[in-house]
Formats: sequence, structure tokens, C-alpha cells
Amino acid sequence: MDKKRLENIIFKVSEMLSEPSLDMEVCEEGANPPCIKVTYTTENGSKHQKIIDIMEELSSQPDDDIANFVVFQTEQFMEEIDSVEYSGE
Repeated sequence: MDKKRLENIIFKVSEMLSEPSLDMEVCEEGANPPCIKVTYTTENGSKHQKIIDIMEELSSQPDDDIANFVVFQTEQFMEEIDSVEYSGE
């Protein structure tokens, strides 16, 4: 999977989520499996990162399906962080 395709998937994901506290980028070129690095900044300013691997069986799917997978993974990640960050409030 090439970098341009991953960038296109990130663009689709950012349109679907429109979350200003998220930053996404393609992992270093040549990463195996290809991956997307997600950085989530909480309201108190702490940053958390997650690497979402695009496994071979997923990479053969249409970009929209991969984007939906990344959205799902990202939303779960954000919920996990928020539940830990804000559980004491």
C-alpha cells in the first residue's frame, strides 16, 4: 500500500470524524504492515498515540472500507482515553 493511498484514507477519515483534537499521519514509509499514527490530545493537553496497522487482508479492500475501520479504531481509542482521563471527575 503506497503513501498516497494512505494519505487519501487519512483525508477520508478526517472528513468523517472532523475532530480537532486528532492528528493523523502515515507511519514511516516502508512500514510493514502499513500503518497510520493517531495522536489524540485531551482537553487537559495530554497527548496519546495509537498505531493502527493496515493488515494485508484489509489493504485489498476499498479505501472507504479501510477508512471506516480506521474511524472505528480511532473512536474506540478516544473513548478508552477519555474513560481513563475523566473517570475521576
